[in-house]
Amino acid sequence: MLRVQNFKSAASLRLSNSSTPTVQSFDSEHFLEVGYVKSAHGVRGELFVVLNELHSHDPVSWGHLYLLHNKSQKQQVLKIQKMKLHKGGYITSVDGVKDRNQSEALKGYGVWRPQEEFTSKPGEEVFLREVLGFMVSESNFKKDLGSVVGFSSNGAQDLLVVEKEEKTFEIPFIEE
Repeated sequence: MLRVQNFKSAASLRLSNSSTPTVQSFDSEHFLEVGYVKSAHGVRGELFVVLNELHSHDPVSWGHLYLLHNKSQKQQVLKIQKMKLHKGGYITSVDGVKDRNQSEALKGYGVWRPQEEFTSKPGEEVFLREVLGFMVSESNFKKDLGSVVGFSSNGAQDLLVVEKEEKTFEIPFIEE
């Protein structure tokens, strides 16, 4: 499920020559969580990053990883050195992370991207977040079913989480 979170304004990106990244936060109004750091990979500080939707964006061109630890709310912005597709995720090298201990410390961080990256152009498929708040109705607008408040997946397809009168239910998001 994609989540929107507001990040408070913070100091600009600061990277130092120390052995650990010093960036604590990043500037932006809205970011979307698009994946997480699953584990360390190897002994040279590489991360294994899993994304919720591999087809939605080309992460190799991102430039930076925006990381947020969901429990502690600690933020990191790390410059990507190299990123390559590997077994359903990406092996990622970032500045400031040089050994396995440092990469292990980032395990479990959420990977976030600026919300504006997830806006489709005319003629393209829409991103799920673009239908947040849309009203859902039966064919021919005969009955209002509620509004889209979130997303889920059953493995085969995306599901819209719809709410009406404080009740929520899921509807498959498919083309007819």
